[in-house]
Amino acid sequence: MADRPQGAPGLVGGALDQGRRAAADLVEGFRKAGRWQRARLGMVGGWLLASFLALWIACPSSGPGNAIGADVHVLKDSLLGGQQILVRNESDEVWTDVVLTLDRTWKHELRALRPREQVVVSPAQFDRGGEPAPRDLRPRRLEVECSQGRASFELR
Repeated sequence: MADRPQGAPGLVGGALDQGRRAAADLVEGFRKAGRWQRARLGMVGGWLLASFLALWIACPSSGPGNAIGADVHVLKDSLLGGQQILVRNESDEVWTDVVLTLDRTWKHELRALRPREQVVVSPAQFDRGGEPAPRDLRPRRLEVECSQGRASFELR
């Protein structure tokens, strides 16, 4: 009974010792394995590594990487003519008093944008002091401002 660990630190130390012994047994078994057995293990290990790497590359990130969770896409040459700009609220909050600003000049205001809601606007819907933006405007930058924060996007 003297070999039994005492308390939580003893349990952790005992678990670590068992882990070390298991790893040492695994390494020793690998050393004693034949050439073909090692080749099989190498192929399976390589396949697992390639599979995990493919999953890591293929899985998207957790969402937009900006403070308010905005996602912006430019829809080029839509059926309605000209560019369209898609703005999506990917956050879990309702955006209120939303102002979309193109090239720091042209503005479009929205009262609110709910979570997972999106809006598609053309540059012609933006204005500057009551003057509408030109229909053929090719914006380079969009700023999304709301009561919850702001984010800027380079449009391509």
